Amino acid sequence: MLHGLLHSLGMHRAAFHCDKHRRSAFVQALIDQLERQHPYLNALVLRDGYRRDLVHLEDITEYRCVEYPGGGGRYHMWVFGKGRLVRHGDQGWLNWACSGSHIISDDTVVFREVLPVSTHASHVVD
Repeated sequence: MLHGLLHSLGMHRAAFHCDKHRRSAFVQALIDQLERQHPYLNALVLRDGYRRDLVHLEDITEYRCVEYPGGGGRYHMWVFGKGRLVRHGDQGWLNWACSGSHIISDDTVVFREVLPVSTHASHVVD
């Protein structure tokens, strides 16, 4: 999975080292992949070192940890139903990303259950 992701982004291990733009692209690609694989759930990617007491997730269906190529640290990835994250520090793509149904208020992200969009046409009867 990870090797294919790196190849599809056209990147090599050496190119990743200390490159903020590529690290951001890496995190964006991870969250995009989780969103495609799990369209009816929330997803969260956090850089290693994030305070775990600020993360409260429920109904976790998948968890993975991936190493950033070139020795740039690890990222934790969750797929889950609902929860809460209190943000701290830099709020850019380098440290975290999320998808799904969420509301951001100040430094708190509240994740709600993702409701699937109906593909059936609805009819209104007068």
